[in-house]
Amino acid sequence: MASSLDYYVMRPEEYQTVLRGPHHKSKPLHDLPGASSSPLHSSSGTRYTIAGPPKANATNDILDSPDLLWMEDEMTQEELSQRKNTVSTAVKSVPQPNPLQANNKARFINRASQYWADFYARNGTRFFKDRHYLGAAFPEFNTTIPYTILEVGCGVGNALLPLLEANRSLVGIAGDFAPTAIDALTSSERYSSLVGEGRCHATVWDITKGPYPDPPYSTGGFADAALMQFVISALPVDKMSGAIENVKAALKPGGKIMLRDYGDLDDGQISLLKTIGSDASRVIDESTLVKQDGTIVHYFTLEEVRNMFEGAGFIVEELEFIRRQYANRGDKKVRRRTWVHGKFRLDDVQETPGGDDTNKDIVVVSKSDAIEAKEVDAPARLSDDHDKTKCACMIS
Repeated sequence: MASSLDYYVMRPEEYQTVLRGPHHKSKPLHDLPGASSSPLHSSSGTRYTIAGPPKANATNDILDSPDLLWMEDEMTQEELSQRKNTVSTAVKSVPQPNPLQANNKARFINRASQYWADFYARNGTRFFKDRHYLGAAFPEFNTTIPYTILEVGCGVGNALLPLLEANRSLVGIAGDFAPTAIDALTSSERYSSLVGEGRCHATVWDITKGPYPDPPYSTGGFADAALMQFVISALPVDKMSGAIENVKAALKPGGKIMLRDYGDLDDGQISLLKTIGSDASRVIDESTLVKQDGTIVHYFTLEEVRNMFEGAGFIVEELEFIRRQYANRGDKKVRRRTWVHGKFRLDDVQETPGGDDTNKDIVVVSKSDAIEAKEVDAPARLSDDHDKTKCACMIS
């Protein structure tokens, strides 16, 4: 049975939340480092905020730490080489595709958006959980001044909505190439509430085909930052660079792209190769695979990511692998996950196409209201008495 300690964080400077249930019998709370003096109470126990994630233990094996559900993973170079060999061997064992498999592979590549549309048609808002760590992962989102976030590949809003709800200084513009995802997002009460405040707008947007469409604000660079959570990895490799250029067009000079995505040699990559077996239609290349539902996933090296963003004119501010071990104590199994964390900035004096820094404090008005008022090109402004509540970064 799993421990009653639940940890949620991604990087050392982020927070972890400990859920202490009423029947928890492990070490006292005051023995846990950095325990908060102001806990949050819930029906399932008490949540405490603790600085920093669980560090790797002496054996680098989470099963040797019975109170942990996850911890940092200090993977050795030898282990990385072994995993690389495992992936390479599995890919080489896949035969050349026959004509039917070749057609299937082309279909997966050419209809990537349709497979995601099917995914959200099946799952709606039920599949992904809200991502509450983003304010800690990217401190820019904790601003107390107006700040516009463009979420790329927003899905049903599990990243953007919690950010906007936690900090009223944020304005959210969102897009996804799956119409079913946008339908689920825009029909939710959470979205409607934020639209009513003039702080959110979402529309269907295929980032491989052009810049953000039909904007409800002035044209040109409008976003202080673009949030890309597991988005680029869902695209065919030959469309990734063009997609980044289309996102870049939405950024103000000095704007940033905040990235989280799948990293090379992740357990997901190895597990997926095992399920693929000899189905050549599902191996696009060694690092680009097709999941059971037809969606594409690419596992990035840091060099790939650096080359893409520097090639698009960005300055690399942060780029690293995040490695974690997760325990399934019932089965006594460990999952070793690898993600890419990145932060990339446009030069402050660089102009994006049509760029404009006059809309620093825009808020979103509905398209119908804007048309009625004939103010499509004159965005509304935040009032001086706008509530600028700072996000406390408490993960709950």
